[in-house]
Amino acid sequence: MTKTIKKLRKKLKLAKKLNIKLDNEIIEYHNDIIVLDQTNFQLEKENSALHKKISDYEEVYLKDTKSAFEKQLEHIMTEARDIKKESNTFYADALKYLYGYIQALEKYSNGDTKEIMKKIQYYKNKVHDTQKSLQEIKCSKKSLFKKIDKAFSDMMVFRKKLDANI
Repeated sequence: MTKTIKKLRKKLKLAKKLNIKLDNEIIEYHNDIIVLDQTNFQLEKENSALHKKISDYEEVYLKDTKSAFEKQLEHIMTEARDIKKESNTFYADALKYLYGYIQALEKYSNGDTKEIMKKIQYYKNKVHDTQKSLQEIKCSKKSLFKKIDKAFSDMMVFRKKLDANI
């Protein structure tokens, strides 16, 4: 009977060890499941954000816009919507300004470029001539003041001589 009790105690100890081991493994598996669930939730969130971006981009690219530049601008504007509200208006206004500027450049590149370049060159020449004239006036002013100073000093010398002779 003592032999059976010893055998049963050994079996009980072994069963307890196995139960503890199983409990630890169950806890590890449970933690792994929680981590996987959190990762899955994060991936689902990213996936839904990507689906939203894809639908926005499809909306932009499926529009019948005039040029590839306009499509690119729309693409950038969809990205700008995600910027914080305070800076969103600044970036939107800056993009609209750039868009208008580039549209003007596109218009000018349709053949009006030569005319514009002639006008720019004409104004550059005018500015250069004006700067030359201004420089000449400044030099003339300096030389005129030197001549006035010399004449004044000559008058003073002449006045001293006059005073000495009188």
